[in-house]
Amino acid sequence: MKSAKTYVSQGNLFWMNVRQLCSPTVPINSASLKKIQKSFFEKGPEKLTLEIVVGVTSMVTSERFESLKGALQRISPEEIDHALIMHVAKRIGDGASQEELLAWRTVFLSVSLRCEMIETKEDAFFRSLTYRQRYMSTYESAARSTLQTIFEIAAVKASYEETHTAQLSRSDLADLWVRKSCDLPDDEDCPKTAFEFVDSAMKVFERILSVDKLFDVVFRLEQKYGKQSCFQHMAVLEGICIKTKKSEDLLWILESMEDLLIRGESNNKCFSSRTLKGGRTGGGTRGLLDEFLAKKSIFEYVLEESQKWGLKPAHANGIKKVMISHSEVRKRFEDGADLTWLGQLTEAERLIINMLKNVVFRSGHDSQLRNTLKGSTLPADIVCHDPFKTMMETIHEEIEKVKAAEEKEANEDESDEDSPAQKNVIVHDLLPRMSLELDHEDEKAQQLMAFAKQAEEIVDQFVKLVVEQDSVQAMGQIMENCVSLTGAKRAIFVYDSKVAGEATAQSHIRRPQFRRDHFQKICSSFVRGRGGPQPREGDMVIFFDGGRQLAPMVLSACVKITNAEDHGQHWEKKQRQEMIIHYCEQSIRARRCLVRGLIPTHEGIHIVTSGPVLVQDIPRKIFSGTSLSTAIGPVKLLPFDEEQGFWLISKEEKDKIYGPAGKVLSGGALPDCPDRPDLGEDHIPVNYHVMPQAVFAELLHSFQASVMVNATEIDGKGAEAAILAKKSYIGVTFTEYHAQQLRKLLVRFVWEQFKDQSSPLYNVEVQTLLKALGGNPNASTPLPLGSSGGSGGSGNTVQPSASGRGKGGRGKGKGGGKGGGKAGSKAGGKAAGGKAGGKAAGKSKSKKRAAGEDDASDGSKKQKTSEESSKKEEIMNKLKMLTRQGMIEDDDDDDDMADEAEE
Repeated sequence: MKSAKTYVSQGNLFWMNVRQLCSPTVPINSASLKKIQKSFFEKGPEKLTLEIVVGVTSMVTSERFESLKGALQRISPEEIDHALIMHVAKRIGDGASQEELLAWRTVFLSVSLRCEMIETKEDAFFRSLTYRQRYMSTYESAARSTLQTIFEIAAVKASYEETHTAQLSRSDLADLWVRKSCDLPDDEDCPKTAFEFVDSAMKVFERILSVDKLFDVVFRLEQKYGKQSCFQHMAVLEGICIKTKKSEDLLWILESMEDLLIRGESNNKCFSSRTLKGGRTGGGTRGLLDEFLAKKSIFEYVLEESQKWGLKPAHANGIKKVMISHSEVRKRFEDGADLTWLGQLTEAERLIINMLKNVVFRSGHDSQLRNTLKGSTLPADIVCHDPFKTMMETIHEEIEKVKAAEEKEANEDESDEDSPAQKNVIVHDLLPRMSLELDHEDEKAQQLMAFAKQAEEIVDQFVKLVVEQDSVQAMGQIMENCVSLTGAKRAIFVYDSKVAGEATAQSHIRRPQFRRDHFQKICSSFVRGRGGPQPREGDMVIFFDGGRQLAPMVLSACVKITNAEDHGQHWEKKQRQEMIIHYCEQSIRARRCLVRGLIPTHEGIHIVTSGPVLVQDIPRKIFSGTSLSTAIGPVKLLPFDEEQGFWLISKEEKDKIYGPAGKVLSGGALPDCPDRPDLGEDHIPVNYHVMPQAVFAELLHSFQASVMVNATEIDGKGAEAAILAKKSYIGVTFTEYHAQQLRKLLVRFVWEQFKDQSSPLYNVEVQTLLKALGGNPNASTPLPLGSSGGSGGSGNTVQPSASGRGKGGRGKGKGGGKGGGKAGSKAGGKAAGGKAGGKAAGKSKSKKRAAGEDDASDGSKKQKTSEESSKKEEIMNKLKMLTRQGMIEDDDDDDDMADEAEE
């Protein structure tokens, strides 16, 4: 002791004064004591592995030392022995056995005791600080980093599977890890359970650390910054690997973080899970991950657009090679680098490199980029805002100069407009059976064809179908070109979240997940079409929430999308009014798409305006109440029945209608899911959640709208309501094929309205012409060419029976079946109408119409004489004149006169 000034031996823990502290004014952290208990004493009595250090003066002899037992001054950290005493006290209180307590007594009597020569209290205080620092350094060195812990967990999994030759699930791995090791490392950003921690560790290992290029970046930062690395928190690594699954995107994110650290523009504390993910809830700023990926997309977009403008592929590849990575850019442009190689490039190349360097690989424009990202993450939308817009325009101008010098003739723009021949094909869809047989030189045939074309003109007069675009910029340009939108007095924007796409699984009961970016894109383009950064006074954004709590997300998406400083700010005087739509319970049950539990018969409607909601007090058109009521209903949903106006299609057609953008990913399968309604082969609803025409008609009427923009157009019911109300309508479709099929559907709808006496579009001339030319004016759906006729109706049926479908090829099929006579007719069950058969008259040069009469003996046809034909034509002309004068109201009278003409 005198020579070495220290002495180590076995001793009794209570030889020292356990209550005496070198720093008595510093409070003891009880949480730390509990952690030591869990780490050292949880498994039972075990010899204390750490030394207890006490201080004695040089005046202490061996005899004096005996008298100091129980009063020795401790200078080592007190947490160890305090935790031991508290743990044993707890075990005594818990009723530990005599055997266990004797074992703990042995631990107290056999501690490793180090005596050091300390002369004063000041020496004891600073010596205690030295020992505490040693303990901390030892822990810091021995503690595994998060990166090391991940590799250890992966090693445990690999070792177990190799030993037991069986796969180890994540939950079993977590249980094994906790049982075989100590408590998990701290993670201040994201406290996790054992399973969540192990699951996150394996996710990071498989997606990042098992890829050499990605591991190299993470390991470089770990070696440089140690435990101060931004990857010390599991939440940071997990947030990165969740953001994207593409290795090239992950590499770009990691290199972007490394680049900011190397250039000193950020530190490790700047890369927390919160700053990386951002605060998108409620319309907050996007995180650094979105910013990094946006820069990557800008890099690719600028080069692609430049090649479209005329930049040579060799030049574009040269730029890619120069700026292939962040490290390459640092090497070429860092201070003192040789920049003479830039002089060998064209001016366009230098402009592109300068833009990419400043926008993508530097932080000078990050504030403008973050502001732009509030509206959209698509590069096409980002570069439409200054200062990026000016840079792109300069590059474009320079490329045009190069093209003008090299080429004498400018590239000719190709027209994407449909040819008139394609538009007029639908005329033959309206008159499929008659179109081949009509004598186009006949005056009545020409008149009927004119009415068929008029049906198209009516659709084009009120309805404009536009295909959804990927970017806000492209979508906004389309809306700006809609004259009906820009000049309308009041416009309403309708977004039905139930049909904004279709869920990829169980779509008959599951509604697609709400896509905030999708809603904001089309809503912003609507506002842009109205000529301002926000809606005009009186305009309304009408949002159907599908029974979900989406109001905060909807409001956060209603922001200004401009090139000015107010980009991303909320609309001025923004207000929200909530309404309820009530659906008829029986109509919901009829669809047979219900799960167990209550039947959801109500849905919220959110009306967002820039200013007060201005509504005129008028009675509702269809439902009860007035336009000031906050409820609409009861609304009867259409059954899945084609005859009642529901659009049923095949699976192939449905895939072409929705396209990739119309499919919305959904989660796992729902329990107790009912089967899809069996509607027959190739009969699938275009969407299971569409609303009837009456809802759109009520919106147009109650809000006195001049134009309706339906952002979620799917089956044309909104367009039908607008046509009947004679209001302008703009529908946003998923694909070009969707728009084409929908237009055909609308033209057929108008044609049916021509024949419906209750419709405002009813046209008696169409009825008369169809009868005069041998058609069925009451047939709701045209038949394919040459199909066989259906069976006749019963004799007491007022309405004519639907034409049948069956055998018979093009031009050779049989005619209509036996028609039913009117109630009380002499036919008694079979009408006088006969079968038309034989070859199609379209093959004859004269194209004369052949009328047949059912012959019970042999079914042969009798050719009418020219005299009888003239008599019939004379009667029909008189009928036409009487109809114009309004003297005939019932179609049954027309049938009687037609029968007289036949007789």
